[in-house]
Amino acid sequence: MAEPNLAETRFAFLNADLDLANTFVKLAKTELAMSDRPAYERLLEKAQMALNTVRRLMNHPPEFHFHQREILTKRCQELESAIQSAMMQ
Repeated sequence: MAEPNLAETRFAFLNADLDLANTFVKLAKTELAMSDRPAYERLLEKAQMALNTVRRLMNHPPEFHFHQREILTKRCQELESAIQSAMMQ
């Protein structure tokens, strides 16, 4: 079995980071429902930091295939919307 190249490894890492950030948003909503505003704010900050990291790393070599970049861009947009929606609660 061939080892994944750096672009594939980075793509997998960034997807995992986006998964984690989405989990932060879900947990933030739970914390808010339990009236723990400081935890809610910390979790949304972590989600935003993860989003910023993914966007920054998307623009560094190695280049992603078009479909990989398209997937990451869409997931970043969805995460940004989820963060914004959570902040409005």
